Amino acid sequence: MYALLHLSVNKGMIITQKYLVSGHTQMECDSMHSTIERKTRNIEIYSPAGYIAASKSARLNPKPYEVKYLSHRYFKNFSALKYHTSIRPGYKTGDPTVNDLCAIQYRPDGTLHYKLSFDDDWMLLDKRSSRKSQGAGEIVPLYQNPLPIKKSKYDHLQDLKAIIPPDYHLFYDTLPFEAD
Repeated sequence: MYALLHLSVNKGMIITQKYLVSGHTQMECDSMHSTIERKTRNIEIYSPAGYIAASKSARLNPKPYEVKYLSHRYFKNFSALKYHTSIRPGYKTGDPTVNDLCAIQYRPDGTLHYKLSFDDDWMLLDKRSSRKSQGAGEIVPLYQNPLPIKKSKYDHLQDLKAIIPPDYHLFYDTLPFEAD
């Protein structure tokens, strides 16, 4: 929520976030996932980079999919930017809850609007504005280092190297891990 509102305020754009309605869960990206799944079904992939190559080559026309490789440095901590403390539209028992929302709109003036039904008009969510000024706080990286995996998972991945080509062993050897 903080990241989208921050983007809306800084770029001067309205961002609408829609939630899936039960029973109507087809999304635009479903065909993309299906295409990539078909491409990866019969190929051997030994590292995350293999999924990038397969995803790019899954569709050629009208053009290949654009794929961005994300590292731990990409993720930012927006929690210091507390524009609002909650997106729940109600307070009391029986009032609407977050689960009742079907859409949230982030506006450049720092306000949130919501809908409980797609046919409704936008309603202002103004009950829980933070006392901190908008933009207070600093956006810092969420992670300083790649997240470690459990030692047991690391050990299991090491066992898999027996069937993985040696060219990929360094990737598995350098995975950070923590004791179980």
